[in-house]
Amino acid sequence: MRKDFRTKKRDSRPNNSKNKNNSKNERRDNSQDSNRGGSNNSTMSSSTKRSSRNENRNSRSRDSNQSTNNMPKRDDRRGNNRNNNFRRSNNHSKRDGRNTTERDNKIRSRTRHKSSMTPKVELGFNEYRLKGIYSSKSKRGIAFYTKSYDPGNIVYDEKIVSIKNIEYREWNPKKSKLGAAIYNGCSQIGIKPGSTVLYLGCSTGTTCSHVSDIIGEGGFLFGLDVAPRVMREFVFLCEKRKNMAPLLKDAHQPSQYTDVVPKVDVVFQDIAQRDQVDIFIKNCDTFLKENGTGMIAVKARSMDVTRRPNEIFEEVRKVLEEKMAICDSRTLEPYEKDHYFFVVKHKK
Repeated sequence: MRKDFRTKKRDSRPNNSKNKNNSKNERRDNSQDSNRGGSNNSTMSSSTKRSSRNENRNSRSRDSNQSTNNMPKRDDRRGNNRNNNFRRSNNHSKRDGRNTTERDNKIRSRTRHKSSMTPKVELGFNEYRLKGIYSSKSKRGIAFYTKSYDPGNIVYDEKIVSIKNIEYREWNPKKSKLGAAIYNGCSQIGIKPGSTVLYLGCSTGTTCSHVSDIIGEGGFLFGLDVAPRVMREFVFLCEKRKNMAPLLKDAHQPSQYTDVVPKVDVVFQDIAQRDQVDIFIKNCDTFLKENGTGMIAVKARSMDVTRRPNEIFEEVRKVLEEKMAICDSRTLEPYEKDHYFFVVKHKK
């Protein structure tokens, strides 16, 4: 009896391992059912699982793409102002009745013109009404040139234009009083190919080099100055130009160089002295031919600083009219301040 009781007792014990396994399986099934939206089926095929996963992934990627497209990019933010400016320019061109292509073509044509090597030929390079001087029209105005007597060499950093293997030197009016008078429309200067010129106050030879270009091989220039320092540089220039000669003399005493300088066609003076008008009249009486031309650049500040320049110029005009006949007179501004230019001849 005791043995049977034991066996019955063993048989009556509950199987805990089986109950635990069953409870775990039930929980898994319930969790799967809840994740699938409360479906009653406890199992699902592998193909349906994969398809559902792919659909979830696709939907997520679509949402992310839509969100990124709606957000402005960094480049777009930077380019908004550029796009607006481009639209405004197009609107203005439409109002003016012009297309953007026409405007671009104009800009390209300008850049080509700037990059051309010989723009003077396209604009027109002609002989000026004053013999030995050439003119050219450009955007900044009229520029004057002289044919170089010494090709390949530069005197004072002037611009050189080469046309058909001939060099032309641009005349800078800010570094030459005679050049400033020509730029201001001086009617006559008396200098032409073959002329003989006496230049009083030649300095280093900036203006003398252009006069040398004009007179050519048939003419001659005597450059006079009292300062040894500038005369030394002028001597080096005369070594390259055989139609010029230096004179280290004082213009107050024309008798010192009468044995060297003959009668000349042109007397030009650029001397900043108080008695510059008297110096000019003495040299014209001594060296200027009967039909010759005299030119003087008067600096008012060198004569009297306390007086107005116009008063001094009127006084100089009266003095010149007593001895000479004034052919032309004009100011040298804006190239030279407080300067006036006179062109005179002997009275008949």
